Amino acid sequence: MQDSLAGFTLLASIVIFGMSVVALFKPLPKLWMPDRKGALRGFGVAAVLFVATAVIIPQPKTEKGQASAQAVQPTVAPAEPAATVGPVEEQQPTLEFTPPLFAERFNALAKAADKPWRISAFSQEKTSIKYMLSDHLGFVGNVGSNGNVQGLMVLGSGDGTLSSGVDVFMVMSIAYCAANDLIDLKRCGPPVLKLTQDFKEGEGASKMVANNIKWTFTRNDLMGSILTLDPA
Repeated sequence: MQDSLAGFTLLASIVIFGMSVVALFKPLPKLWMPDRKGALRGFGVAAVLFVATAVIIPQPKTEKGQASAQAVQPTVAPAEPAATVGPVEEQQPTLEFTPPLFAERFNALAKAADKPWRISAFSQEKTSIKYMLSDHLGFVGNVGSNGNVQGLMVLGSGDGTLSSGVDVFMVMSIAYCAANDLIDLKRCGPPVLKLTQDFKEGEGASKMVANNIKWTFTRNDLMGSILTLDPA
């Protein structure tokens, strides 16, 4: 369409220009060019049509123009990759009982042994737990994310009398059976007795593994006797 219109205006401008040249020497009254002024008006009309032709003719796109056109084309951003779930933090091993279950077992064994010690409930602050049976006997430990005991220490310090030393040994023995879910009191003492006998001052703690529990015994002047339970 643009090409046809441009061709027509170009032809008209040429015809009118030629007529204007003729009108300079021979008036053309029937074509509105009766004198030289009419011829000059013809030149003006021819010039306008020529300029219009130049405007109408479509301009070929240059490489730069094509590049610019391509540059303004909307682009679709690549889809964001799906978020990947990070590695799940590995759960730390725990013992196979909760603080309330340990307390229930301990209380039953202490009652069977005709001892007055009872754990009413461990006090807990965040993951730390503790309970004192008396000024010289108690438990401290921590729990894992699954609610089970992750580690437990049985603390006992005597007052220099034989009976206080026996109490420390009995509490540790009952704790051994409670952790292993043993109801026979005769099986509680021997493992703890062996740990205490294997301990040598200046040689580090004595250790053993029983029923997937690592048992450690040590003694010092500051804290007295310490029996530690950890997952094996």
